[in-house]
Amino acid sequence: MSSNRRLERGIVQAAGKGGAMRSAILMTVLMLLAATRIEAGDTADLQVQMKRLLSKVQALGSSAASAEEWSRLNARLDRLAGELAGAGRADEEVRVRLVQARVLARRLGDPRGAVELLEGVRRKYAGGRRPDLRPVYVALARYLAQCGDRSRIRELITEFVQSPQYDGEKYPYSGGWGREIPLKVVRPRARGADSLTVTAMEKYLKESMAGVGSPCPPFVVVDVAGRRHTRGEYIGRVLLIEFWQPGWAGWRRHFQRLIAAYDRYHSQGLDILSVSYAPRPGPEVGELRRMGVRWPLVYDGRTVAARFGLFGEWGNAVVNRRGVITARDVREGELSRAVREALGL
Repeated sequence: MSSNRRLERGIVQAAGKGGAMRSAILMTVLMLLAATRIEAGDTADLQVQMKRLLSKVQALGSSAASAEEWSRLNARLDRLAGELAGAGRADEEVRVRLVQARVLARRLGDPRGAVELLEGVRRKYAGGRRPDLRPVYVALARYLAQCGDRSRIRELITEFVQSPQYDGEKYPYSGGWGREIPLKVVRPRARGADSLTVTAMEKYLKESMAGVGSPCPPFVVVDVAGRRHTRGEYIGRVLLIEFWQPGWAGWRRHFQRLIAAYDRYHSQGLDILSVSYAPRPGPEVGELRRMGVRWPLVYDGRTVAARFGLFGEWGNAVVNRRGVITARDVREGELSRAVREALGL
């Protein structure tokens, strides 16, 4: 039997032994207990809603969902975040807002909308240690990088360092070119905690060098067939430049989507250039050709990737006919939309 149930039974028994005054007091207590139970039920209901919505986001992410479906889900996330805020559950509200920002930026192609959403969260809870806003700062830097807003990322880093959320000194880092050259993070010798948050924001500051709206960085590469490729030769066409690491878990599925996009849009002006971080070609070249890859494959592309502010296992940029970057790090359903927009379809 729960403690509330036991207390209610005791109250009822006591009311039978006392007078009207005692009965009135005890009935008031019963009403308060009932209100507490209702509030607990509301809290549990919000938890169920949050789990269901987050599961829905995951399910849609692995399907070919339409923009309308994502818009409806975004509206539901917005309502849930408002309800969580009204219930005083700031940590859960922040979590839902982060998911909502991801939907805006990745699924609806609106990184600026994601920035506005998270800036509102940051302003709302600025000045305190709770809720934990470190993921908000990192996500803001990420979406600002996609917008090419370097100055705001610098301001954001300064604001974070001066805030109560600051978590110590930054980690210097190097490498990070997939599995062959892993990311190396050097722990500072200074006392106190070390800030991975600042390190993550500085990573996105580098990526912002080639954000949306920026000119595509110049490059000269040589493919596996010995042919030379430059940025200039793609002026007048839409270029999807892909950076990837062989062995990346999702590379086969991603290349299948690239093949579908190439087959559909190449005749309308789309070119693809795949640049591998690996220093030399491996057996994956033959597999890619058998899959149907007909565009140039380039290796030892770390220098070119650095001009795009990239490191890691994967990243890309869509460049329009005028040589301006119109999308960054798009895949699955976002990929086709970004290509169509660059082509003006």
